[in-house]
Amino acid sequence: MGIFLLVWFICLIAGTIAAGDRKIGTGLGFLVCFLLGFIGLIIVLCSPKIRDSNGDLIEAQPIKVVEPIPNAPNVDDLLKYASLLDKGLITKEEFDLQKAKLMK
Repeated sequence: MGIFLLVWFICLIAGTIAAGDRKIGTGLGFLVCFLLGFIGLIIVLCSPKIRDSNGDLIEAQPIKVVEPIPNAPNVDDLLKYASLLDKGLITKEEFDLQKAKLMK
């Protein structure tokens, strides 16, 4: 029982200290480690950091915006022709011809 309490106490202290530099925060880190012990420490260590090793705030990375391809085929038209092909209103050759036109 004594070893269990020692491990629990070490996890509690380590988790509380580690939570200070993480998004989970010191208070919630303490609570999680208090209730869950070693598993709580793992949860705290898996939470995202807000400070680096120098104590500076970590800035969020900007989201990269993907530009549309300028000559991309019109997907709506392609789906319309595929629907017509499935319904048997146009032939496979007509579909391929329209598809080729849209891909240019």
